[in-house]
Amino acid sequence: IIGKQHQDGDLTVDSAVESEGFRETGALLVFLPGKGEIESLARTLRDDYLVGNSVSCNILRLHSTVPVSEQRKVFKKAKLGTIKIILSTNVAETSVTVPDVSEIIDSGRVKESRFNSSSRIKELVTV
Repeated sequence: IIGKQHQDGDLTVDSAVESEGFRETGALLVFLPGKGEIESLARTLRDDYLVGNSVSCNILRLHSTVPVSEQRKVFKKAKLGTIKIILSTNVAETSVTVPDVSEIIDSGRVKESRFNSSSRIKELVTV
């Protein structure tokens, strides 16, 4: 998705276009099962030569321990020539609308609480 936007010229700013403008679409929302998976993917993406370029890609995390000031950045539009990548738990799937999202990737995995009868305790497992 990011490579296609790069090829289409969405991640470059034409000198004839005001560089202070904002994109109306093009944000990427990725649903992951939990904070650990979000943090791991964020680190991996930052190491990528194209995605890790903070000039063209803005990687944002959205989960329960992210400060409110950081969460608010999710709702700000990306500047022209950049892409906003939001890594979120599935809680946001039903409770948050980000207007400029045009691509969604759902890992299809969630964390749920289950009772382990062998150990007689509740466990949080990824399914």
